[in-house]
Amino acid sequence: MEALDLTADRLRHLQDAFTKAADDSRTRATRYTEQWEFCSMFQAMRPPSR
Repeated sequence: MEALDLTADRLRHLQDAFTKAADDSRTRATRYTEQWEFCSMFQAMRPPSR
C-alpha cells in the first residue's frame, strides 16, 4: 500500500510540474505576442525612410 501511495504522490507531483510548465509557456507566448504588437504599432507610426 505504501508503494502505491508513493506512486500516486509522484504522479501528482508530475502533473503539477507539467501544468506549471504549460502555464509558463502560455505566459511567455502571450508576453511575446504583446511585445510584437507593441513594436508593430510604432513601426506603423514611423514615417517611411527615404
